[in-house]
Amino acid sequence: MLLKSLRESLFPGSAELDEGFSQEILSLSHLSLRITAFAEMLIPLAMVAVQWVVVRQSGARAVLLGQAVAVIAIGAATWCASRMEWAYERSRTLAIFSVWLVAVVLVIASLMLVTQLPGTGHYIPGRITAVMMVVVAAIPLLPMQTFALGASIGLFYFVALAVSRGRDWVPATELDLYDHAFMLVVTLISTALTAVVYHQRAARYQSYLAALQASMELRAAQSQVLLSESAASLGRLAAALSHELNTPLGVLRSAVDTLLILNGKLVHSDADGQKRLFTLQTELCRSVETSTGRLAEIVTRMQRFTNLDRAEVQSADLVELLRDVVSLHEPMFEGRARVDLQLDPLPPVACRPQQLSAVFSNLLSNAAQACDGNGLVVVSARRNGSNAEIAIRDNGRGMTAEEVAGVFDPGFRITQGRVATGNWSLFGSRQIVHDHGGEIRLSSRPGEGTTVSVTLPVAS
Repeated sequence: MLLKSLRESLFPGSAELDEGFSQEILSLSHLSLRITAFAEMLIPLAMVAVQWVVVRQSGARAVLLGQAVAVIAIGAATWCASRMEWAYERSRTLAIFSVWLVAVVLVIASLMLVTQLPGTGHYIPGRITAVMMVVVAAIPLLPMQTFALGASIGLFYFVALAVSRGRDWVPATELDLYDHAFMLVVTLISTALTAVVYHQRAARYQSYLAALQASMELRAAQSQVLLSESAASLGRLAAALSHELNTPLGVLRSAVDTLLILNGKLVHSDADGQKRLFTLQTELCRSVETSTGRLAEIVTRMQRFTNLDRAEVQSADLVELLRDVVSLHEPMFEGRARVDLQLDPLPPVACRPQQLSAVFSNLLSNAAQACDGNGLVVVSARRNGSNAEIAIRDNGRGMTAEEVAGVFDPGFRITQGRVATGNWSLFGSRQIVHDHGGEIRLSSRPGEGTTVSVTLPVAS
C-alpha cells in the first residue's frame, strides 16, 4: 500500500490523460516559460550590480560579468523560443532545459571564481538550491522531472569539480562530500515539494469539475422548478383570462343571436317597424364592434406578454409592458384589491420583454394573493438618473423580518406529505433582473404590506 502511494506520488502523469487538465498544465507551462525567461534576463543584472560593489578583483569581476552575460543570453533565447508556435506544447521541456543551462553556467562560473576568491566554491550548493526552489514554484513539473533536473545538475557539478581537481584548477577541500550530500537532499526535498504542488493542482482541477457538475445539476433543477412555477402562474393567468374573455364573448354571442332574430322580423315589418329595427340593429353592430375590439386588445396584450418567438434583446417601453401585465391580471384583483397606476413616461429599455413581463406578472400575482379584500396595489414607474425604478406596493398581510431575509432564496417544503417549492418565482425574477443589469429589492412589515422595487438601466 505504501509503495503504491509512493508510486502514485512520484508518477502522477495519469492525471494529464484528462484533456482539460492537460490543457491547463500546457497553459501554465507556457506562462512559466516566459516567467523563467524574464527572471533569467533581469536577476543577473541585479546580482552583478551588487557583486560589483563587493568584489574588487578585476579577474573576479570579469568572471561575474561573463556569468551574467551568459545567463542573460539564455533568458533571451528562452523568451524568443516562447514566442514560437511550436514551443507551446514543449514549454515544460524548454523550461527544464533553460534552467539546466543556467545551473551549468552558475557551476562553471563559480568554479572559475574559486581561483580568484578562495572559499567561494562552497556557495555553489546555495545557488543550485535557489535554482531548484524557483523551479518548484514556477514550473508545473512532474516529480520525477524535478528529480531528474536536480540529479543531472548535481552530476554535472560532480564531473566539473573532478575535472577541475584533475587539472589543479580548484584546490581540494574536505567538505566536497558534504556539498554533494547537501545537493542530494535539496533534490529530494524539491521532488517531494513538486509532488505536493502537482497533486494540489490536480485536486483543484477535480474540485472545479465537481463544482461545474454541481452547477449544471443545480441549473437543471432550477429550470425544472421554474417550469413548474411558470405552469402554476399560467394556470392562474388562464383562469383570469377566461373571466376576461367571457364578458365580450357573451356580449358578442347575444348580439349575434339578436341580429339573427331582427333579420327575420325585418321581412314582415312595416316601415315604422323596420326603422325601429334598423336603429336597434345599428346599436347591436356597435356592440359587436366594441366586443371584437376588446377581444383584439386582449389578444394583442397576450402576444406582447408571451412573445415566445422573440427572445432576443430589443428596445421596449416599460410603461406599456406594465399596462399590459396589469390589464391581463385585472380579473385576479376582483374582490381582493384595487390597482392604482402611477406611471411616468420612461425612455426605452434594451431588454427581453417576455422575461420582464414574467417578472412583473409574478410580482403582481404575489401582491394580489397578499390582499384579502378592500386592498390597494400601487404600481409606479419613474426615472431616477440613468435608471428606471418600478415599484409594486400592496397593503396586504406583509412579512416578518425572518421571511424577508430569505425571500429570494429558493427552497422546498413538505405540504400534506408532498414536496412543494417555495420562493422559486422570486428567485427566478431576481435572476432575470440581474441578467438585465438591474437590481430588485423587497421591504415588508407584518400587517402593513410589501413593496418590491425593480431598478433597470435605461437608454440615454
